[in-house]
Amino acid sequence: MHIGGKQEDVKLMHDMGLDAYRFSIFWSRVIPNGRGPVNPEGVQYYNNLINELKKYGIEPHVTLLHFDLPQSLEDEYSGLLSPKIVEDFTAYADVCFREFGDRVKY
Repeated sequence: MHIGGKQEDVKLMHDMGLDAYRFSIFWSRVIPNGRGPVNPEGVQYYNNLINELKKYGIEPHVTLLHFDLPQSLEDEYSGLLSPKIVEDFTAYADVCFREFGDRVKY
């Protein structure tokens, strides 16, 4: 499993007695252009992280948008300043709920 060094970090969190971990799912990692094809490697990265957390009894708490709007959406229609963001964010959120919602409750 490769989660960018997180595997050892998760074990360390467990050894410290932590029972929750908050992290952001970066939209650009999951859907690189903000809309369109899903990046399977990005989804796998978060699946690996979530599975590792659950393995150690650590509850994942996810933020879907934390100042990481895909640049292509910012360039196209000024991102969050446009009502067009609603449709694109909804599609991104749907991917996240479908891929991770069975294990992420918060």
